[in-house]
This record gives sequence, C-alpha cells and structure tokens, in this order.
Amino acid sequence: MNFNEFAKEVHDNSIKHGWWEEERSFAEIIALCHSELSEALEEYRDGKPMAYFIDEPIECCLKEETDFSNWHGQKPEGIAVELADCVIRILDYCGKEDIDVESTILLLCQQKITCTLPKLIAECHCSLSWAYDWKHKQKEIMGGLITCILMIFSWCEENHIDIEEIIKIKHEYNKTRPYKHGGKVI
Repeated sequence: MNFNEFAKEVHDNSIKHGWWEEERSFAEIIALCHSELSEALEEYRDGKPMAYFIDEPIECCLKEETDFSNWHGQKPEGIAVELADCVIRILDYCGKEDIDVESTILLLCQQKITCTLPKLIAECHCSLSWAYDWKHKQKEIMGGLITCILMIFSWCEENHIDIEEIIKIKHEYNKTRPYKHGGKVI
C-alpha cells in the first residue's frame, strides 16, 4: 500500500461526502480515532469476528484466503473493520495536512506487536493521546499518528488479518455512502 496516495484518495472521498465542509479541530480528529478503537473493543467484548457482513463472517479477511468476491457493496463490520476505520481517519487527516506518511514510516522503527487486542487498543489510545499532547509540533504529531497505524498493521499481521484488504473494502463502502451520512454531531 502506498500510504501517501491512499491518504489523498481517502481525503478526497471525505471532501466529496461533506466531512470537511466545516473546519475540524485536531482534538475532534483524535477523539474520533479513539471512538473507532473503542468500537473495536466493543466488537471484541461482544464476541464478534474480525470482519463480517451483518452476521456473515468474512473468512477471506484472514491472510490465508483473499477472495473478496462475496463483498457486493455490503457494509463491513467487526473488530478489524473498526481498526481499519481508525487507520482511515488518520490517513484522512494526513491527506488534509499533506503529511508524508511514507517518510514517517521509514523513520519509525516498526516493532512486532504480540499482545491481546485490549492491550493493542490501549497502546493505540496512548499513541493518539501523545500526538494530541504535542499538537503544535508536526514531527511529534506525525510520530503519534503513524505509530498507531504501524501498531494496528503489525498486530493484524501477527494475527493473520489482511488489514490492507479490509481497509480497501471499507474505503470502497465509504465511497457509496450518502452525502453527510450518519447525522452525528461530530
């Protein structure tokens, strides 16, 4: 995945769907990333699979099988889908701010994340909070945001989850959503 190109594509889609008609604060973006992580934890607590359509598991999201022919534009749900939503939100912000995600990834040392899902979520919350604490220093913001992405990718790889494909499916679904969908305050 070319993160810089995908960040621009995600951001363009957000603009087309009215998300950036109003200026969004960095605090709002971070809070929404935290929300996606919390949704992943809720899916986990409810015993949901990594990815599914309604009550139909997406077995193909595991790295052993990559056939997504059953997708048919349905809304994907699940633990990994919520992690993907967090990555998409971060990449949207990076696209807006023209942050060079690829260079930042090269600067950060990617470690393997071998832990439980709750620990991953806690670590991602910490990384996002760290980015927020340093909101006036671009390098630290990038480090916190990109560390969150790297932790999610590493954990998914360790657990044989094809997070890139899940992100692509969710992004394709997001393209089909109505203008200013959702109606939530934030």
